Amino acid sequence: MEEHEKHTVLMLDEIQLSSGLAFDQTTGTVIGRPTLPLADGSLPHAAVATHGLVFMLGGVTERWKQTVAYPLTGNSFSSAAVQEQLIEIIQECETIEVRIDAVVSGMGGGNMALWREFGIVVGKHSVSRVSCCHPVDRNRKLYFMADTAHLLKNLRNHFTSGQSIFLPENVVEKHKLPSNEVNLVPIQKLVEIDSELQLNIAPHLKPSFLDPGHYEKMKVGPAFSSLNHDTAAALRFLVQRGGLPQEALTTAWFIETIYRWFKVLTSHTTKLGISKLNDQKYEDSLIFLKDMVTLFTDLKIGSPLKHVWKPVQTGIILVCKVALELQHYYLNEKGFFFVLLSRFAQDALENLFSTLRAKNAVPKAFQFRSAIRAATLAQFFRPSRSGSYAIDDAPSLVGIENCHARAPNSNDTEAVEYPSNLLDISMMEHESFIYLAGFVVKSVAKHTRICEQCNTATVSNEASVLTKLKSYTDDSKLVSPGPAVLHLLETAENMFRVNSNKLLCNEITIGQLVATTNVQAVNCFSPCHNTQERLLRAFFKTRINILLRKEYAFGS
Repeated sequence: MEEHEKHTVLMLDEIQLSSGLAFDQTTGTVIGRPTLPLADGSLPHAAVATHGLVFMLGGVTERWKQTVAYPLTGNSFSSAAVQEQLIEIIQECETIEVRIDAVVSGMGGGNMALWREFGIVVGKHSVSRVSCCHPVDRNRKLYFMADTAHLLKNLRNHFTSGQSIFLPENVVEKHKLPSNEVNLVPIQKLVEIDSELQLNIAPHLKPSFLDPGHYEKMKVGPAFSSLNHDTAAALRFLVQRGGLPQEALTTAWFIETIYRWFKVLTSHTTKLGISKLNDQKYEDSLIFLKDMVTLFTDLKIGSPLKHVWKPVQTGIILVCKVALELQHYYLNEKGFFFVLLSRFAQDALENLFSTLRAKNAVPKAFQFRSAIRAATLAQFFRPSRSGSYAIDDAPSLVGIENCHARAPNSNDTEAVEYPSNLLDISMMEHESFIYLAGFVVKSVAKHTRICEQCNTATVSNEASVLTKLKSYTDDSKLVSPGPAVLHLLETAENMFRVNSNKLLCNEITIGQLVATTNVQAVNCFSPCHNTQERLLRAFFKTRINILLRKEYAFGS
């Protein structure tokens, strides 16, 4: 390994197991007892394992991962015992020159007790300490971080449980916010308005996301969709249209801030990573992280009369402070060009857990151990290079029996129903339609090389209000459709609404709908690249996916 490839993060997290004992014929022992003491330091003979604690290494500069330990635990574990095992893992890794710079975990009671064992402290009235002396090299630091995805879920759960966030007065004045309270009410109103529209203002936001069940609370996707830039843009749009009061702008600002924080802390590309390649952008990133520390130190979570310091405040302050120190270490001391903070998240570990749960959502201890061994060893499986035969890289041919199936004839358009009236949608839904049309134009341009004449006919320099709000930059990078595209797709939308039930029942196909609309609509495009048909096909495919997601998606 190159020197820069040796920098590593150590992740640990628990996976829930079903209680049960099994005889392991390989070792001749009974599997299913805890291998680590409980929180009180005891290890009763009758105790049964209910969790597996997995330790995994991950690269900081190169994408690699390796499971290194998976002891069994009961309903709790001894933080002192886990500290000993963690130090042992670090020492073994450092022996082979694998440099462990940080430890990442969730924010459960056991993990926070582990932090205290290492002297990690973050609080409103205490001096923050986010690192300890490295167990192997006293000239280095070992940092501790909370998993960013867990923090996002925790923050969302405060909203969905009916709690509000109260911003400090200096933040309200600085950003000219109409109030200091952030709550779920504007988002609930947004979902209510969207439920009456076919083309949603915030299409990724579902009602179930605002009232999550036990398992829904564990998913990152719903939390990310709720605290998303598009959600904030939709709130601002409704305020402009008079659908929401001005106070909703405070919630919109807070969501935008959290979204930016999450994207920085989960950066996968140099565009979002922290780098000195652009001095202004670098300074902006540092100022933003410092502002986040101040914000979550001063804000209050709860009700106007009752609010206490929350673990999510500890976690967000911790990750921001560690990010600031790690970027200084890697950029200034190690000479890295950039830092991708996604490497300090537990995505790799969560992906492993998904693999382990593939056959059984809550495996027993023996199943867990067998599955994790198989998943770990599978990383190294390759065809033998010393075999008698050449390596066969041909793909498998699946479904050969269906290869001669006759495709429906798209020229048969008799079953397609024609609308009797012009398309009638509200101004609010029309804004969503314009945004969707821009997406279709972008999709066609991305997958098709078109000439300048066709490009000029499909785009416009004038962006709609909703498109401007959803853009990440002031000079909107999102595509705005031209008048000819809007006229064409309005006809297509009308055809789709009339024939949507037939599409769902497979009475007609997308190809038949494209052929019918292509004939009915006036072709305002140059014939050189078949632009009209490409736009129609992309639109109908996108539209049927929106309909299916809205009508039949899980939890809708």
